[in-house]
Amino acid sequence: MRTPFEYIPRLRPEIATVLSGIEKIHADDLTPLEEYLNSYLKRVDNFNDVQSSYFAQLLSTDKARQLNEKTSVIKEALTLVEQLREDVKVIQERTAELSLERKELKKRLQSINAESEQLSILSCEKAEAIDQQELKIFKLQDKVNTLESTPAITEEAIEALATICKSMKAAREEFKNFKWKL
Repeated sequence: MRTPFEYIPRLRPEIATVLSGIEKIHADDLTPLEEYLNSYLKRVDNFNDVQSSYFAQLLSTDKARQLNEKTSVIKEALTLVEQLREDVKVIQERTAELSLERKELKKRLQSINAESEQLSILSCEKAEAIDQQELKIFKLQDKVNTLESTPAITEEAIEALATICKSMKAAREEFKNFKWKL
């Protein structure tokens, strides 16, 4: 935005034209008016110079401030970039560790799967053996039940049966040796 004082130096040619027109009309000496106008114009020039200097200094200060701000922003960005690089490095290291761990776990899982398969086969074999043993147990239990339901033989009965068995054997021998007469 311009001030009125900034327009005055542009009006110097018109002021000179007006003064020469006044001189032609009036024969009076215009020197005091010219001096006053020149003094005024000089003060306007001084004001404009001071203002220009102030704005230049203000611009310089503003530029320095902006430079400081931008430099600070750049430093912060560089610090952030460095931190991000460190983070990336840590992430890459952790990724490598996890990849190695994943490979180890994969091998371990394969080993566990193989062992599980073997145990499953063994379990089936054991289940079949259990079924066979249970069948034997069932048959033996059936025999035990049969024996338990059969009356028990006493010692005297056993001796009597043994005597009868001997007698029958002897009778059989006699019977074999016996000749039939017909």
